Amino acid sequence: LLLGLGLFLFYRAAKHVPEFYRQAIVSSPEQQQQFGEEFKKQLADLQSDVEKNQRFETILSEDQINGWLATTVAQQHAHRLPKGMREPRVAIQDGEVRVGCHFRRGKLDSVVWLIADLDLTEENNTLEIRLRGLKAGLIPFSIERFQEQVTTSLRRAKLKFHWVAGAEEVTARIQLPERFEGLEGKSVQFERIELQSGGLLFSGRARK
Repeated sequence: LLLGLGLFLFYRAAKHVPEFYRQAIVSSPEQQQQFGEEFKKQLADLQSDVEKNQRFETILSEDQINGWLATTVAQQHAHRLPKGMREPRVAIQDGEVRVGCHFRRGKLDSVVWLIADLDLTEENNTLEIRLRGLKAGLIPFSIERFQEQVTTSLRRAKLKFHWVAGAEEVTARIQLPERFEGLEGKSVQFERIELQSGGLLFSGRARK
């Protein structure tokens, strides 16, 4: 009886859906499409600013990011996600981002989520991301168990990165690209990337 009760409670804890994910996933297809189009327009306007003024700054809202994840990523880039992952969503608040997704692999079928924060380092176009608090529902997991999936996803995105040895938290340093499609002959220098309440801000300048 105790074993059965324990298994039931474990099952319920694994099936728990965090509130941020519950809110992010309920958008209608029409809303997702609208926010996804806003995301792409923001980037198009950003490219135009770079071409005209050399400098750029924009804020992508979490709704726009989630709309892009629900449409463009789901339809065109799902193969780049770690195996077993679907419907990734984010929530940004107080300098942190919560990232969640449905994850199914083996006996695990749950909403897996974690907390991350990030900063630009002193190295050119290098972004440091610190990961912590990985859970499947309410059940804590070791982030190290999922590093292989994260590594595969970053490699599929063709990003250069390395894991920082000896860091207090699981930390990755990602080399952001300097060249982008549509900006031939210019290199991009990121000067500021911040997690603000409800959005992601980034700014910088371009050089010939």
